Amino acid sequence: MDFRRVTMKRITFFIAIFCSALICSFQLFASLQVLTIDNQAIHGRHILAINQDPRGDFWLATDSGLFRFDGINTRPITSLEVPGLIGQSFREISSTQKHIWLSSDKGLEQINIDNQTSQVLFLGPVSHVFVQDPHSIWFLSQGRLHRYHEGQLYFPLTNLNLGAISQFALLPNGHLWVYNTDNQLIKVRLASEKVITTLTHLPGIKEISADKQGRVWVIDSSHTLFQLQATQLEKYQPLSSLVLTSIKHRDNGYFYAVGKHQAYLHDSVTDQTKTIPLDQINSITNSYIDTNKQLWLQDTSGVWQTQFLPLIIDKEVATISPIYPLTQLQQKDILNGESFALKDIIQYQENSWIYSNKDGVYKYQTTHEAPTKLSIARDIHKLAVNGESLILANHHSIYSLDLETLQKSTHLEFSHINAVSNYVDQQFIFTTNKHLYALNDNQARLLALLPNQITEIYDLAFNTTKNKIYIASKEGFWQVSHELNNRFTFELLLAGDTRKITTLNDTHYWLHHNDVAKFYNLSTHEVEFVNNTVLSDSALDLLKVGNGVLAQKNNQFITLTPTTHYQDVSQLRISEVLFTHKIQQSVLFPSDTIHLPSPVSNVQLNLASFKPSGLDYFQFKYRMLPNQEWQTMSPNQASLNIMSLPSGTHVLEIENNGEPKLQRTQLTLVSHGSNLFALIDLLAIVIAVIGLTFVFLKAKRSGLHGNSLTASLLSQTKESVWIANQDFEIIEVNKVFTQTTGYQKHDILGKKTKIYTSNGRNIQLEQLIYKELKENSFWSGQIWSSRKNAEEYYLDLTITEIKQKSIFELKNKTLYIGMFNDITARKRHEKELQLLATRDPITGLANRTLFIEHLNKAIVDSREAFPSFALLFLDLDNFHKINESLGHSQGDVLLNLVSKRINKLLDKGCILSRLGGDEFAILIPPYLYNNMSIFYLKRQAQKILSKINNFNLNEIEVTVSASIGIALFPENGVNCESLMRSADSALNYAKHHGKNNFQFYDKKLQSSSPHSLSKESALFHAIENEEFIFYYQPKFNTIKNKIVGFEALARWPQPDGTVVGPNDFIPIAEKNGTIIALTKSLLKQACMQVKTWYEQGELVGRVAVNISAGHFQQASLIEDLTHLLTIYNISGRHLELEITESAMMQDPDFAIKQMEKLKSLGFSIALDDFGTGHSSLSYLKQFPIDTLKIDRSFIVDMVENERDRNITATIIRLAKYLDIKVVAEGVETYDQSYLLHVMGCNVVQGYYFSPPVSVANLADLKIDKPLKNNKKKAG
Repeated sequence: MDFRRVTMKRITFFIAIFCSALICSFQLFASLQVLTIDNQAIHGRHILAINQDPRGDFWLATDSGLFRFDGINTRPITSLEVPGLIGQSFREISSTQKHIWLSSDKGLEQINIDNQTSQVLFLGPVSHVFVQDPHSIWFLSQGRLHRYHEGQLYFPLTNLNLGAISQFALLPNGHLWVYNTDNQLIKVRLASEKVITTLTHLPGIKEISADKQGRVWVIDSSHTLFQLQATQLEKYQPLSSLVLTSIKHRDNGYFYAVGKHQAYLHDSVTDQTKTIPLDQINSITNSYIDTNKQLWLQDTSGVWQTQFLPLIIDKEVATISPIYPLTQLQQKDILNGESFALKDIIQYQENSWIYSNKDGVYKYQTTHEAPTKLSIARDIHKLAVNGESLILANHHSIYSLDLETLQKSTHLEFSHINAVSNYVDQQFIFTTNKHLYALNDNQARLLALLPNQITEIYDLAFNTTKNKIYIASKEGFWQVSHELNNRFTFELLLAGDTRKITTLNDTHYWLHHNDVAKFYNLSTHEVEFVNNTVLSDSALDLLKVGNGVLAQKNNQFITLTPTTHYQDVSQLRISEVLFTHKIQQSVLFPSDTIHLPSPVSNVQLNLASFKPSGLDYFQFKYRMLPNQEWQTMSPNQASLNIMSLPSGTHVLEIENNGEPKLQRTQLTLVSHGSNLFALIDLLAIVIAVIGLTFVFLKAKRSGLHGNSLTASLLSQTKESVWIANQDFEIIEVNKVFTQTTGYQKHDILGKKTKIYTSNGRNIQLEQLIYKELKENSFWSGQIWSSRKNAEEYYLDLTITEIKQKSIFELKNKTLYIGMFNDITARKRHEKELQLLATRDPITGLANRTLFIEHLNKAIVDSREAFPSFALLFLDLDNFHKINESLGHSQGDVLLNLVSKRINKLLDKGCILSRLGGDEFAILIPPYLYNNMSIFYLKRQAQKILSKINNFNLNEIEVTVSASIGIALFPENGVNCESLMRSADSALNYAKHHGKNNFQFYDKKLQSSSPHSLSKESALFHAIENEEFIFYYQPKFNTIKNKIVGFEALARWPQPDGTVVGPNDFIPIAEKNGTIIALTKSLLKQACMQVKTWYEQGELVGRVAVNISAGHFQQASLIEDLTHLLTIYNISGRHLELEITESAMMQDPDFAIKQMEKLKSLGFSIALDDFGTGHSSLSYLKQFPIDTLKIDRSFIVDMVENERDRNITATIIRLAKYLDIKVVAEGVETYDQSYLLHVMGCNVVQGYYFSPPVSVANLADLKIDKPLKNNKKKAG
């Protein structure tokens, strides 16, 4: 049997069974090109600083702990993970290749990445930490400059009177600028410690920094940027109009300039400035530049965010540039100066291009003055190169040219060849007006017929990573996918005239689109940047040059170069390895090979890879090398759990799903066999005991007791060792023993072995050990003992009895050798881990896990001895308002205060737990509740409600109330789950009845009856099977007497032939969370119908579709609609989205941005049911809506009811003032229609004109209801 294969199968099986999805602690992310570090995931703690270490992980400094974020996972970092870490509050973080440097409330701490330990380098306040190099770090403490260099702490410049230093800047040339509290700026030469220059009477300086060129930059108290020139500060004119708070230096003269509300990328060489687009950052409070030179910004809510939109720097092509001759190809031929028209040009190698003109085909190299002629063919208008093979095409033929031999192939005749490109495996592709071909070894093969929507093609590109073809056509930018059935599908990605495609990398293309240059992201299908310079049809436009492309601006050629891309920071890796060996242990900085002890279990591998925010979906797969098949992990799962790892070496390979780019990583796990480790441990003990005994007894025999040899061996043993005679009297101890216990030799020699704890001597344990030694000559265990200073400690003790035989010439004597290790720290860690697993970190109460254990125990106890007990659920009313107004940190303080007050109000023995959020649970156990009545529970609940009302948070008086739900065992549930569900139902009932009250569970409160559950199940299946259909109600223009559009109204056909209306299924969908899935399904159906009508020429006006409030509040709505428009190839101009007032007013600012995005896609926006909500006129004028829909409740009685008539007239006038169209719903009579016409509303819908009808019946729908002439003659 192949044991290796069996072992591999076992590992794969265990991984497959025990993979569990890790809940991402950080939201990934607000929009596609954004990475966000959200402090809400760490209970609202304010992130004071962030730092990216060399592995790519981010370390987060907060005033209440240290955290690490790897792009997917986040975790707190404490002394459990990093022994020696003592800080509780952290303000600054820096990192080098081997160390993490922390400015904490204890001082300067250093985490060693190699051994995952920490040490305190400096005690005292620390600020302005600056890493000069991996071995040297500078910082300030109480106005003095300090330097930590190669393990030593130095105090430089102590002989100079520099005053109290508040800031400093270190220059590359060994000079230092310091700024003190006397507003002096002093330049010092470090080598000689001499002052070079002193500038006095300066304005207050907020920041001083130096770039790599040695230039010094200063921001003063008025937030103006200065540059230090010689011996004076000069205002930096290119940015003199900006109000800045900080600058962050990049390379090559670039720096980020950060203000309170905006950030910029500035090139100090060319004085060009680019505004960095901000996504939902209104006010900037902090900034950081990471290892990829990317800028992170923090807003007032504490969230850190970076934009991975490429910043495009445009630079004019200088005449001395090697590519300058390329820009002159449009004006004249490089060879002979004759004017000509450049037909096509492609990049051949890094500094080499091939182009065609009326004279032939040429190769141009920047290292050569003149181009090389490759062909005399004068009619070549398309070129492509793949390796050393060049394709040349004119309008009617195509052939190849070997660039080494200049031999050409036979011409292949095709009509209307319009684009060529390289393809897989040294092949090419080309298109004619109707076909897509592949070309291999001068043989053409038809790949696909082009769809009718593509009428004129200009360019082709093939992406090897995505295995997709891209087409630039008059109609737009297309993606062509090769399906498994050997069919090709065409998808329009970007509508509009697209003339050219230039590949920058696997994920980004430059497009000549609608006469301008656009930077397109293939992963997100979004345009990330638009250069508004109008492009010509020149072949040179968007020609790739280095990392950029050529373009023309004001008749001058420029290069457009993206400065960064998000995929640069995305690195698939193992961020952490957790495993259990006696206790849970963690490897925070895993290398490629991890050695694990044995036995080892519950090995968890946390996977990390920075994901752009739009990639909400990610997926990993893994396999054990060398021959195991790939196993796919669950979607959005970022951890692997291996329950059991057999001994041996196992190579694990992990791969992502290719977004944002394909990546793999490997990890080797080495698990040493348990038998081997046990044998090694046993041999070590035996050898140590025998060696010590032999040396000691030989020394005894030789009269050398206590000689240097014995002392040397004892001193080199890492364990604490004592040796006792047959009467258990100590006759020798080593130095480690004295260090561990605090007892010196003279304190212990001749004394009997005893075990002391803080409660005194443990005689019972001593007798147990003596008995075990007499019977088995060996005892081992873990016990508490006490040091000389009475401090308790935990030790792992082994005692071995040694019989003295004649070989040692000491007859009939016995010795006892005790060896132990101090494991106090480990035991404390285990205790802390237990607390972390069972205790709420904010209140210290039992968490949900521990509370459920207590609840299950109460159920068992009540069944055995007591008949019943009570469970109370308590929830704070409107607690979210505290978080929103005072912040999450103050919310945590309030939760802690509430928990303490409730605890004081409860009888001793009651168990209080925080289940999560602002929800608490109280268990009144069986032995307390026994013989109590329901009135006891009422008094307890009323007492709690009356006492938890007023609290003081930072001298702010806060008033809160609570709701309580009460359930009894066994009346309201016989198990844990049903009992908690009953208490929760009672709690919800209390909240729905005014809050600040308590309610007992009643079966009538059951929120989900079998009937309602059956409805929910049917609804799920209906959505999944797309059973919902649309009925269409026409919108009618009463003046024109014709249909001007339709509203799509959802219906649910039933098996019995009946049709269920939205009032019966929409509330269920909103309640059980399926409303968004339902909305998506209906939107898809609407787009399909619009496409059908459009293609048949039967589309009348816009089709209105209702958007649910839940879907409208999702940022993904834009992506969903864009996807539908693309796959059905329709325009948003054919659709109107109806959104209710309440949906818009949930978050008006978000609603405005959301509607603006919808408008940009062409959609019309209608405000539905106007007048029934609570919209503010101030917001109404800001909402970019096109139509107001008057709710039918105002129409029904408007003929008889003057109030409804006046309200309707007011709404119509308001709409006209705001230049918004108005539609009336629910028109059921002629009089209503005519009255609305008189008021100025001429577009109506309702049963008077037509009820909603199915698509099949729309063809027969005829409406002819003109307004009659009701004018009366004047009498």
